[in-house]
Amino acid sequence: MDERLDEQKLAQLRGWAEGLLHDPRPDMRAAARGLLLLADEVERLWLTGRDAFAGDIGTALAHRLGADSPRDETD
Repeated sequence: MDERLDEQKLAQLRGWAEGLLHDPRPDMRAAARGLLLLADEVERLWLTGRDAFAGDIGTALAHRLGADSPRDETD
């Protein structure tokens, strides 16, 4: 399977999970919770990757310009 999991597919996965949460079978409700956990983790990883990439770009640019590394916003 070559297709990436994009936002539309992730929304579809969440929709299936929401429907399964109301299934009378406990195993289907458990599967729904697992799908929701998976969707949450995928979103978390997307954000983490995006933030790491942006940080790497900022550091590389600062290094290239001879400036200090960009400061963390918490400083």
